[in-house]
Amino acid sequence: MIDQADIAKIDIGDLAYVIIDAYGEYTGVVEEINPISTSTSRTSITYEVTVSIESEDGNLTSNLVAGVYFEMGEEAE
Repeated sequence: MIDQADIAKIDIGDLAYVIIDAYGEYTGVVEEINPISTSTSRTSITYEVTVSIESEDGNLTSNLVAGVYFEMGEEAE
């Protein structure tokens, strides 16, 4: 989920860096940005972003927790 303040900085096709504990680091691409926001309060609005990654050895399974960092211009968020 991406905060409302940062969603405008992310575009389809942008690079994303994915870190999965015990599996390593991967490079991915933003495939989809859901235009419908989610809100848990008036001050917390987030958007769902889909990032595709490939594992050369095919060892990734579903439902893993990952840290995702997006390349936004000259800085990574």
